[in-house]
Amino acid sequence: MIGHGVTARGVNRRGILVLLLLACSFPTLVGCPANGSVTAVDRQRYQVLARERLLRIAVGDRVGSPGFLISPKLPPRRGYLDGYLIDKLGHRAASTGSPAPGAGLSLPAVSRSAKNAARAATAKGMAALRASGWTVYFAGCTPPSASVPSDSAIPWPSPEPDEWSFDAFAYRLVGGVSYFARLHGFADANGDVRVDFRFLTPNSHETTANLFPDRPPAVSRTGNCVESRTDPTSRTHAGPVIAMFDNGPAAGRSPTIAPSGYR
Repeated sequence: MIGHGVTARGVNRRGILVLLLLACSFPTLVGCPANGSVTAVDRQRYQVLARERLLRIAVGDRVGSPGFLISPKLPPRRGYLDGYLIDKLGHRAASTGSPAPGAGLSLPAVSRSAKNAARAATAKGMAALRASGWTVYFAGCTPPSASVPSDSAIPWPSPEPDEWSFDAFAYRLVGGVSYFARLHGFADANGDVRVDFRFLTPNSHETTANLFPDRPPAVSRTGNCVESRTDPTSRTHAGPVIAMFDNGPAAGRSPTIAPSGYR
């Protein structure tokens, strides 16, 4: 996301954000709001995101847009705001030479300092969200080479053989409208450390403004893997693996909850 907050590894994320901004200078391009497609309600909801306390500890560039509707036949695009809490490039590990035939490629390990930095920044983001009224209801950790669930559609990044990842989801209700936040931190064997965030709000064209009517409870501050001091040895999480997605439901359909998240 940033996609769902996750982009392909090795891609310049700031470059992607710049390209998106340039592309949206041309309203005929798919994915960019056309004239009249953004309502006053969508702008108001976006301003709620723009005042979030988490932005005070953000670094570098950020990008966002109010929700918009290209066509009544297409799902509405939800308002979003993306940014970073930490964005540091390390140094690619020195090559150990070509592996012997049949020996496979030995990947370098993630340094403890890089992993700890990603974890600490993710935890700092969780604390900032709680301090401004958010309920952090999910926290997950994925060590390098961890096994993955069979459902590839879950809003939780797939593991990499040389990468730690730390994730958290949160929601907040303001005036009957549900807002969603996702934190994604990672550290890899190249020494790269990033924690990005994405805020989302329902589009004004959706049939309901509260996508969290069941109010998932908060995760324990001491019992989740991100804020714990113990490193998990396998993929683990606390709280339901559900999330808001970038687009709302198709016209005439209500948002439904599923293991893969709020549609």
